[in-house]
Order: sequence, then C-alpha cells, then structure tokens
Amino acid sequence: MAVEERSSPAVPVAEPLARLQDVFKIYREGSIETVALRGASLELPRGMLTSMVGPSGSGKSTLLLIMAGLALPSAGQVILDGQDLSRLDEAARARIRGERIAVIFQSGNLIPFLSALENVQLAQTLSGKLRRNQKLARDLLVEVGLGKRLHHRPPQLSGGEVQRVAVAVALASEPDLLLADELTGELDSATADMVMGVLSEVWQQRHLTILLVTHNVELAARADHQLRLIDGLVQRA
Repeated sequence: MAVEERSSPAVPVAEPLARLQDVFKIYREGSIETVALRGASLELPRGMLTSMVGPSGSGKSTLLLIMAGLALPSAGQVILDGQDLSRLDEAARARIRGERIAVIFQSGNLIPFLSALENVQLAQTLSGKLRRNQKLARDLLVEVGLGKRLHHRPPQLSGGEVQRVAVAVALASEPDLLLADELTGELDSATADMVMGVLSEVWQQRHLTILLVTHNVELAARADHQLRLIDGLVQRA
C-alpha cells in the first residue's frame, strides 16, 4: 500500500518592517548634478540586524537619512510597515520618526551641557510616547553599562561611553526601527568591538529591527544580513 506523502505546510514569510524600492537621490547645485543613489532597493527583515558597508562617498549616509524620513528621495519609495514615507508631509514624517524610528549618528548627537541621564530623559519627552521617567532612563543607562556615569556630561565621557549613551537615548523612544550611522567610526578597534557588543545585546533582548551602516567589515560580519552599497546601488555582501 502506497504511503501518501504530505508536504509540510508553508511557513508564511513576514513582510519586512522597512524597505526601499528603486530609490534615487540627486543633489543639484546650479547646473551640477551629483547622483548619490541610483535605484537602490533593500529590505530590512523584522527583528533582524542588518549591516551595510561601502566606501566613502558611496551613499550610505544618504540612504540612512532617507530611510529615517530625514531626507526625501528624488524618486522611489520608502516603505515602513506598508506606508510610503516619501508621500507624507514633514509633520507626518516627524510624528512617525518620534514614535517608531531612532537614529544614532557617528558623533552621538548628545546635548553637551546635559548629563547622560538628562539626555535620555529629554529623548523620552521628545518622542511623544513617554513622559520624562528617571527610573526608566536610569535603567536604560544601566543596560548599556553606564550605571556609574549617570551624571557625567558628554565632554566628561570617553568616545565609547558617548556612543553607549547614544544607544540609550535611541532606546528611550521605544523604537521599532533603529538606524546607526557609523556608530563606531571614530573609535579604536577594542572600543568599537565593545560598543558593537552592547548593540548586539540590546538587539537580542528587544528584538529590534536594526540597520548598521559601517565601514568596518569585521563588525558588519556579525550581522544576520549583510549588504554592500557600491556606486549608489545595494548588493548582497
């Protein structure tokens, strides 16, 4: 008697949290045009850490700004959970950034005259989602290993500590999407590895969707998905 073979049920593939579709970005100054992105497309799977490497001038920072809704593409779509950010006005994009997207810049982008704790509390307030909560802010700084540096201002912190505060600031808004632009770009290799370890722990604990833009190939290799940006086009690394 023949045994009927049954195929396993198909596992549904979740839609990516964010994606770019055929994105172009052209900067114009007088009669001079500079093409930063040339039809770039990518998908960021939910809950995954994706890295992107590329040489200086390849368009990495431009791509990240567009994905964050901080810049508009010249053409193409910027989709977050099915919504095209490029079709929204600035007020609507700002609301979505505050509620769902956090960006960490290479400089850390902290307020220099505020303490680490005050920087995190300010981010809570600006997000529009949370009231200023000292205990939660303190817990975030403890999470990134700065429980003993709560009241230090950025000029009193090392480069690695500044970037860890920046991670805590980003987490203060409870984002769905975290975009990091050269998070370790100005750090020595040992400090960069330590900061990357903090980011990895945060990602694993919170199941965030993260895009890490970096020139450090070794750090990029620690991501689930690895992309490369060459001449304004996204490729699999």
